[in-house]
Amino acid sequence: MKAKEYYELYKLDLMSEKDDKVLKAISDLVHEFNKEVTELREIRHVKFDRGMIPILKEMNQKWNAIVRLFQKEYGATPIKPDGFKTFWLDQMPELKGKI
Repeated sequence: MKAKEYYELYKLDLMSEKDDKVLKAISDLVHEFNKEVTELREIRHVKFDRGMIPILKEMNQKWNAIVRLFQKEYGATPIKPDGFKTFWLDQMPELKGKI
C-alpha cells in the first residue's frame, strides 16, 4: 500500500481527540507496516538478516511520507518522524546504525 493510502485509511482515527482511539490507530498502523515488511521479504526472497535492512529503511521512508502528509494538511503530526525505525530499534537494538 502507498503512503497516501495508509494516510487516508488512518487519518481520522489518528487525529481523534480520544487517546485510546489514537493509540489503537498507531498500533494498527505499525501492525500493517509489519505485515507489509513480511510480504516484501517473501516477494523479494530475503533469506538473510542483511536483506531486511533495505526493507526496513524503505518502510521507514514510507512512514515519514505519512508524517509529511499530516504536516501538510494539519500543520502537525500525531505520529513521530522515524517512528517505524524507532519501533524496530526498540525491538532489536543491534540494528542501530544499520537502519
